[in-house]
Amino acid sequence: MPSRTSDRLDVSSNQTSPPGKAALLDGVAETVLAQLHVDSADPDWAGQLREVARRYRALALAHPRVVPLIASSRSLTSTA
Repeated sequence: MPSRTSDRLDVSSNQTSPPGKAALLDGVAETVLAQLHVDSADPDWAGQLREVARRYRALALAHPRVVPLIASSRSLTSTA
């Protein structure tokens, strides 16, 4: 029976461990950032930027230990 953590991270039941600590932490950062949404149809880009900044701040306050993960995440900062 899969654990709640494996359910939340969408790890299949035949996979006994994540691919590695770095990949797991990148996944945590991506999961938190996925909560930020931008309405690309809204022509008020400045308003959208303010709203995303407010939401990011709220996420940072709710999950303070994730902020360093976001800043150092290889998958989020990759230019490739």
